[in-house]
Amino acid sequence: MLLAKYGTKRAVITLAKAVPFVGGIVGGGIDATLTGAVGRSANKLFTPLTS
Repeated sequence: MLLAKYGTKRAVITLAKAVPFVGGIVGGGIDATLTGAVGRSANKLFTPLTS
């Protein structure tokens, strides 16, 4: 559809502009998942001391 609308050269430029946004979304999702995993591990390892 992009090729038909813009032609090959403009379609490539349009897609190249979208790559950083997609990478940011994917990277943010991975960061959120790994941060949650680290937090759960820290809660298990560092249990509060009861006296």
